[in-house]
Amino acid sequence: MTFRRGRHSRVTLWTYDTFALHGRPLPVRMVAVLVPMTAVAVAFGWVTVLTSFNQARPLGDAERYAAVSTASVRLVERLQDERDQAARTVALSATGPRLDPVYAATEEAVKAFETAVGAVPESAFGGQVARARAGIADLAGLRTRAYRQGLPPLATIEAYSRLILPVIHIGSGADSRAMRLSGNSGVFARTAGLYDLVLAAGAASQRRALVTAMLSRDEPWPGERDALLVSGFQSSVELEAFQASAGAPSLALFREAQAAPAVRDTDAFVRRLLGSSGSYADAGLSVDTWLTVSGAQLDKLRLVIGNGVRGALDDIRDLRVAAWRVAVNNTLLFALAGAFAVVFAVAVGGGIVCDLRRLRNGMLAVANDRLPRVVRALSEQPPEFVDLTVRPVSGASRDEIGEVANAFDAVHREAVRLAAAQARMRTTANSVFSIVACRAQKLVAQQIRVISELERDQIDPMQLDGLFRLDHLATRMRRYGEVLLVLADDDPGRRRKDPALLADVVQAAVAESEQYARIELLYLPAVNVAPDLVVDLVHLLAELLDNATDFAERGSAVNVIGSRERDGDVLIEIHDDGPGIPERDVDDLNARLSGVPGIKLGEEPQLGLFVVRLLSARHGVRVRLWSARGGTTASVLLPGELIAPAPAGSRYELPEPVGFGPIQARV
Repeated sequence: MTFRRGRHSRVTLWTYDTFALHGRPLPVRMVAVLVPMTAVAVAFGWVTVLTSFNQARPLGDAERYAAVSTASVRLVERLQDERDQAARTVALSATGPRLDPVYAATEEAVKAFETAVGAVPESAFGGQVARARAGIADLAGLRTRAYRQGLPPLATIEAYSRLILPVIHIGSGADSRAMRLSGNSGVFARTAGLYDLVLAAGAASQRRALVTAMLSRDEPWPGERDALLVSGFQSSVELEAFQASAGAPSLALFREAQAAPAVRDTDAFVRRLLGSSGSYADAGLSVDTWLTVSGAQLDKLRLVIGNGVRGALDDIRDLRVAAWRVAVNNTLLFALAGAFAVVFAVAVGGGIVCDLRRLRNGMLAVANDRLPRVVRALSEQPPEFVDLTVRPVSGASRDEIGEVANAFDAVHREAVRLAAAQARMRTTANSVFSIVACRAQKLVAQQIRVISELERDQIDPMQLDGLFRLDHLATRMRRYGEVLLVLADDDPGRRRKDPALLADVVQAAVAESEQYARIELLYLPAVNVAPDLVVDLVHLLAELLDNATDFAERGSAVNVIGSRERDGDVLIEIHDDGPGIPERDVDDLNARLSGVPGIKLGEEPQLGLFVVRLLSARHGVRVRLWSARGGTTASVLLPGELIAPAPAGSRYELPEPVGFGPIQARV
């Protein structure tokens, strides 16, 4: 099995000399990292862990249903005890013994029942939950009716039975679901047939209540003997059903508790009661004896029932704990396997990560620091004074990462070489621009002097007008010559030694504009402009004025107004009533004027804006464009340190500024 490395060489898999596979082809290293991780995740994650959790999850539901069954049995027993006590009290037609402890036990069982039922979906029991809650809600009224309205004992017993029956159905349904969800035959054997015994115990409890009432009065009331026969028959049927379907644990406990003899004793007592034709007391049938016999039967039946439901709940809980323990153990096993895979992946892929990180850091250092620093140095000084050495971004390596590093180093060297070549070309071009511009400036200056001499000697108005136009053209030619000096980053050919009045500066800019006749000066503050700013400000304003006259409506005026700001700056606004600049282009133009980096001369669509940007950046002047329906406004903000007060009474200082429409926002 071979892997191709490069174009001409081959490397055999069995000749690897290190476990970490350093310096080998990237596909081999990545496969070595991914295959163990994938195999472990698929084998243990999806087969073992997921299966364990799927087996443990239903046991949690089974435990909740088993808790419902246990709470139901407990509530049934408490309601039966309360029913029996109530029946005896009603039979005595007295307030009876205090039943507060009995009621408290019932209320506690009701709370436990509500808590257990609330933990499972009510839809699992159909309408039984609603019926049970309706009966529980009426329990207080039933107690009141039983004592205060003289409710007959049989009616009291039947009312309690209607309340108990839905609770039994809920417990039976919960038990069935718990057994089905557990899927364990041992748990099923604990509760099989158990609710038949619950019904048998319910019938026995009903007999206890009836016989207690009859013995307490020493005579039966109408219907009580028939009800006693029916409950006895029902108890016998349910006991037979239990013995036929119960599991081995329940049957063993039924025998150990000697529940069958207790049932026979109770049946014998009832037969004596039914066979007696006279006084029960004379026949030796007392309430105390009956309560002892029937209580023994109920205690043994409830022992079997309680052991079954609680044992099933404990078994399900143990199964759930064991299942979750298996799931956790499988998860830990998977985690250990994953940890091993991670360690192996780190051992194999550590070299890849280190090499890639070293390469990334080196490339970022070149892109963000070293190359921009070299380019910036080349823009400020000749290449001969700049260190053009290219240091490798990564150490020597034979793998693909090393080849990428070598390729990047080659690109870096080429970029530095091109930057140096461009710097030399730029220096040469600037020198040519400066030489040509200076020579042109000298010729234009001579031309202007000659025209000025001709203007002084000429008296013919027509000739003077022609000379004036020639003078204006020469002035504009001088400004265009200065454009070359600006582009070459050289000083203009003319400089001032003294400050100039702002009005004179603006007038000079108007004179250098092609359509000077359309420009109107509305107001200019009486301030002087610093000498170093005068010539460049004239050029800057002239470019903006040319732009305004070009885009304004034909024949309309371009207005110029100035104002002093509170911080000492001076704001000059040039407004035209042209179509305005589309809103989507205003931000782009202002970004260009503010000196957004990366824009070169060949990329600037308007040479005038490029020149304005260079001139404003030279002196810290801020230029901004505003566009509205009434046209376009160019705002020029002169810093206060380049402005000085002018002598009082200077020209163009008006009492108040004259506006030209909505005041534009300041720069």
